[in-house]
Amino acid sequence: MNDAQKNRAIQIWQKYCDEGVYLLNASKEYTQEELDQARIKVIPEVRSILENYLLGKTQLDEFKTQNDSINKRHRLWGFKGINGQMFFNLLTKTSRTGGKVDELERHLKRSLVVPSSVGEASKTLNNFAQFTKSLARYVDDPRAAPKVGSINFFLSYFWQIQDPQTFPVYYTSMINALQEYNIWQPVDNIGESYASFYYLNHELKDLFGQISNRPLTLWDVEHAFWYVTQPHPPTPQTVTHQPELTPQAPNIADVELPDSYIPPVVSILPHLAVNDPALAEACQRLGSSIEKVFESRIDILFRMLGYETEALGQGHGRVPDGVAICREFHYAIAYDAKVRQQPYTMGTDERAIREYINNLTDRLRKQGIRQVYFMIISSSFNADHDDVIRSLKIDTDVREILFVEASALVALLEAKLRDPLLTLGPEGIQRLLADSGILTEADIKEFQGL
Repeated sequence: MNDAQKNRAIQIWQKYCDEGVYLLNASKEYTQEELDQARIKVIPEVRSILENYLLGKTQLDEFKTQNDSINKRHRLWGFKGINGQMFFNLLTKTSRTGGKVDELERHLKRSLVVPSSVGEASKTLNNFAQFTKSLARYVDDPRAAPKVGSINFFLSYFWQIQDPQTFPVYYTSMINALQEYNIWQPVDNIGESYASFYYLNHELKDLFGQISNRPLTLWDVEHAFWYVTQPHPPTPQTVTHQPELTPQAPNIADVELPDSYIPPVVSILPHLAVNDPALAEACQRLGSSIEKVFESRIDILFRMLGYETEALGQGHGRVPDGVAICREFHYAIAYDAKVRQQPYTMGTDERAIREYINNLTDRLRKQGIRQVYFMIISSSFNADHDDVIRSLKIDTDVREILFVEASALVALLEAKLRDPLLTLGPEGIQRLLADSGILTEADIKEFQGL
């Protein structure tokens, strides 16, 4: 790093030290010490699963299932997302389609072993990439092929499990932050990128350790960059009336380059969801209501994601506010939008939602839709909806019931815009819909591979 890059990195570290009492990891708050101790406690179990596979004591599918299970129970590394377990599933599925499972196993048993050096790690990553690229011939849609871009995270996770003090995990969020703060850029060759990332992490560890006057770990570096990318509660928007002025050129010293991919028309969704008074007043001046604007902006966001949408709501009988349809993968998302300052509780809405689902599913099935998911979209939610979810899934034809924070929808759009190859199907966004319950912005970041 040059001096300017070091200064930007130091600012990130200082912000983390000053503010980062808690880290939001998979929707659960930890202190740094709690998260690190949780990892230390779980590592022996993951390592045992890995060693049993490498020694031939367990088969590939059993190893994959065991590793998935432990990462669902202990969401500490973000492995259940698209660059971890989803990549592993797709890699196995495509290898089986092409009759390449034996070759996959040979690569896995060579590649999952912790490398003896950075040079060996780089070579291993590039060899694994060559095999992964060769699997593309066995899928009709290139989007359904395992992505080479997932390999660095996938392998470095297993390397860190075996040697946490040496090998950093190649997290998507950290890569994005390093690029946005102009500290580091990856290159096209994934092996070279990881080697550079490896040395950068150790340089940052030493730099932050000198500032803090204490020895640090790679996890300290990870946490600092994790903190600057994690969600924070929305700050209420302020809408004011001011006379029009002649545009003035901004002072270049005050200009900050935007790093978000989200267009303003939907970036405001979390503020609408929380019923910000200034925005409610602005909606009224336009002859509308904050509820109607919230619904319309959700419809826009789903269209940006690539869904075919149908706005329903008032005037259409007992129906939800809208439907987002994915005809390519034969599913639909029916949703209801709830503007709330306080966490949403189902209460008496269960009966109405039951009617919504029953009135909608028959019509969608006649259009070739095989699976229907139901979303309630609001600012935040109370945690206990398990009984309602079970009841609705038993009594209706809905596949899953999701309580989705507005900030999570915005984060999902950002993930899609950053990665246009992210599909709406079962190896992409549809996988997020497969678990009923609350979906938060932190869940989306985990889905991306943190």
